[in-house]
Amino acid sequence: MSMRPNRNLMLVPTLLGLAALSGPISAWPAAAPERFFTIGTGQVGGTYYPLGRAICDLVNRDREVHGYRCSVDPTQGSVENVTAMRKGESDFAIIQADVHFQSFEGTGRWAGQPQSNLRSMLSLYPELATILSPPGAITETDDLLGVRVNVGQSASGGRATWDLVMDALGKQQNAVVTQFRPEDANAMLCAGQIDASVLMVGHPSTVVANGLAQCQLDFFPISVQGIDRILAERPYYQRGVIPGEDYGLEGFVPTFGVSATLVTRAGTDDDLVALVTGTVLDHFDEIQELVPTLRGVEVRDMAEGGLTAPMHPAAKRALQERDLLE
Repeated sequence: MSMRPNRNLMLVPTLLGLAALSGPISAWPAAAPERFFTIGTGQVGGTYYPLGRAICDLVNRDREVHGYRCSVDPTQGSVENVTAMRKGESDFAIIQADVHFQSFEGTGRWAGQPQSNLRSMLSLYPELATILSPPGAITETDDLLGVRVNVGQSASGGRATWDLVMDALGKQQNAVVTQFRPEDANAMLCAGQIDASVLMVGHPSTVVANGLAQCQLDFFPISVQGIDRILAERPYYQRGVIPGEDYGLEGFVPTFGVSATLVTRAGTDDDLVALVTGTVLDHFDEIQELVPTLRGVEVRDMAEGGLTAPMHPAAKRALQERDLLE
């Protein structure tokens, strides 16, 4: 009679050998827990959200190396992002430089309540004041005061900029102001329910392109005199032009703009700030492919242009290490 080997008995020395080589199972190192952080962005149909999404995707691609996982928080925009930063609901945010300036200094809607814990990281791209209206509906800036104007949601940067512009021009806000999403404002313009839509956007803009495609709309050019008054004593604004070629049109539309900036808090961990800053700088070509608005931006432009609050020291070091800042 043949005898079969007892496989259970054969496993015993094997397991004992592994234990001898590896040591007690309880001594094996456990995988480090992932650390989570959030970037506050904007509306899904805008530019902030896909930009934040691109940054998070790049960070998460190497999360097994650095141990961080990034998530994107869609918001109404810059003003809501400042609030989320103050409450600790976001670790990073994309914020218009004018909104960042006012909140840091404690002026405008933050009068007496400076958000002095905010820190600049990078200047991302220019956002331009863009006014869409039916042909002939608006011929000069003063016309905006007597018509129905959509200025964006209450916690958006566009709404905050409208308030600043009206103050700069010394105008009382007697326009009939609505606060709908830019995407909804396009349909309302085409239906004759409003007379103008004011946006702060980078170009080319999907929202603007969709509006021009829906019905016959015009860009309203702000006068040189109006731009001069807006820029006076407001260093965070700068002259700009909307390139018609972005929308299959000829010429340029004169306007003014402000930088969209990447922001964090003073107490954010240096390693995390360095990781996010380095991700943007080292993979900027990939980000530009995903977010067309950034395609005309040079990496060197991100170091200082348009920043309106002190820079986080870890972001500054990341720029210096890449010879982008002295």
